[in-house]
Amino acid sequence: MVMQTPEEILATFATPDMVVRRNFTAAEKKGSLLFAPDMVDAKAIGQILFALEGRNDEIQNAESLIRRVIYTAEAAAETNIEAVIAGIVAGDCAIWIEGLDEIVLANVRMREKRGVAEPQNEAVVRGPRDGFTEDFKTNLSLLQTRLKSAQLGIKKLKIGRNSNTNAAVVFLANVASPKVVDEVMRRLQSIDIDAVYDSYNLETFLEYRPRSIFKQVGYTERPDSAAAKISEGRVAVVVEGSPVVLTVPFLLVEDFHSAEDYYQRPAYSTFLRYLRLLALVAAILLPGLYVTLLEFNYDLSPLRFLVAIMNATKGTPWPPLAEMLIVLLLFEIIRESAIRMPRIVGMAMSIVGAIVLSETIVRAGIISSPSILIIAVSSIALFTVPNHIGSFTLLRLLFTLAGGVFGLYGLLIGSVFLVHYLAGMDSYGTPYLAPFAPLIKQDLGDSLNKRPLFEAKKRPKSIRNINATRQS
Repeated sequence: MVMQTPEEILATFATPDMVVRRNFTAAEKKGSLLFAPDMVDAKAIGQILFALEGRNDEIQNAESLIRRVIYTAEAAAETNIEAVIAGIVAGDCAIWIEGLDEIVLANVRMREKRGVAEPQNEAVVRGPRDGFTEDFKTNLSLLQTRLKSAQLGIKKLKIGRNSNTNAAVVFLANVASPKVVDEVMRRLQSIDIDAVYDSYNLETFLEYRPRSIFKQVGYTERPDSAAAKISEGRVAVVVEGSPVVLTVPFLLVEDFHSAEDYYQRPAYSTFLRYLRLLALVAAILLPGLYVTLLEFNYDLSPLRFLVAIMNATKGTPWPPLAEMLIVLLLFEIIRESAIRMPRIVGMAMSIVGAIVLSETIVRAGIISSPSILIIAVSSIALFTVPNHIGSFTLLRLLFTLAGGVFGLYGLLIGSVFLVHYLAGMDSYGTPYLAPFAPLIKQDLGDSLNKRPLFEAKKRPKSIRNINATRQS
């Protein structure tokens, strides 16, 4: 049962001064308002006090108080002290009246929030310009605006012992697999952590292999992308304070798609997807292949190419593997410093590092120009799939070492092992490499290929769902 006096409620706070108490008299009964002043709308507090002060009609219970006096959109009677304290901390106003067995919590929260704007990381030339923000209710409303259906399910919960962060699992009840929804809810409800500050804090709890270098949870800042994934049978997780919405199940091929693919001609979108795949393969294998050709398999290179490389590398003090590793790490340091520094300074730093520094060390004969060129091309190609930069940077380093130590056989064995590893991964019953491994012909139309919308009559078979028909 709830504590009966404001003094007992205030005593539960580490610093009672953070909670303001305003006394009043209503229907000859003493009462108090308890609220955190930095979290509430002062005007709403004044309206509640005005409505309560000096009332002559009898207040029988909390329900009559809510129905006849408190006019805020959200108000509820509570008997649990923990719920009352959590409400005050979150920005609710607790209304205590002498003689009542319940306390009323009225939502008078006021928080500064960023306006809806276009996401910087997923900008498009043609398409919607709105993006998720840090406000929990705004993000849910953006999804509800695009999916105006009674079948849209939203299951809310709080995560974090100290943060009490709001989270919501969003899905279409007539499409999403109940097993996937239940599994996501089970994993979220089992989290016992001090605080959650961003959706990334929940990402590893939703993954089947949290120690893998590959991500297994999709994420997006665009409401249209999230709504499209929900429509296919995926489950979205919205977290308070984060402009990034998580989605499961996740397929590796998703990150070869861009939001703009769905707002331009299918033929051009298909070309871009294959280009991203080609760029990614080049980004991972090119440094290792270059080292292999110079160390072990130079006889496989065209003669003119080999002569040009030998002339360019003549006089450099490092063997090919060491030189490639030095350049690779140097580029990573430049990229990391450019990201961490202020935006204007970071842009100048990246230009100085990539052009001036590279030109200087090549002219000094410390590093050869082909090594700079190979790593530059590889680094640029990595950004065609930006959501996997961390994973593929590590793969690039591993394949460079494999090529430098074991030659072409190292690259081949590494490639086979990588494909085998990815083929064995699973995300909520969905194979990680679907629709290619296993081969699902029905889903090939929106994998690397992009078919016209009028041909997309079925939902992806790769994603577990209970309604396969998208359109008739």
